[in-house]
Amino acid sequence: MRTMRKEAQPISVQEGQGLAPQRTMARVLKNSFFEYGQNFTFVANENQQATIPIQSDAHFICVMTMYDTSAGAGASGGTILAAGGATIQIADTAQQRFLSSIAVPISALFGTAQRPFVWPWTQLFRANGGINISITGTTGAAQTVRLVFAGYKIPVGSGQGL
Repeated sequence: MRTMRKEAQPISVQEGQGLAPQRTMARVLKNSFFEYGQNFTFVANENQQATIPIQSDAHFICVMTMYDTSAGAGASGGTILAAGGATIQIADTAQQRFLSSIAVPISALFGTAQRPFVWPWTQLFRANGGINISITGTTGAAQTVRLVFAGYKIPVGSGQGL
């Protein structure tokens, strides 16, 4: 027995019908790439904290993270390569939520500029919130650590359900 398949018909939504107008990510992504960065300078194995304020005009979706350190391979031998020269704990201040249960090696959350750490799921940091960073140097030597959070901005009020 033959059955006829009915082709799916597109559903159009007109503004004013009680439903939100259809939006596309292209409107959000165009010209919205952005990076937030923070530098830390250590004298030795010390803990430092900083909060990167998220701008008030747009939410920030973090897609990948990168870091660079001035510590040389001779400071602690191979441990710099294994742990990245620091441990880090990140928190979303708007959500009041840590992104890890403890401080983890920096190389577990940050890659290099050539091989960035791409987050398995993007992280939304809301406008007027912040990215709180607690970082501890582990080389036993002076070093500068530069962190970069890369992603894109979604303008506040863009109707993306945020």
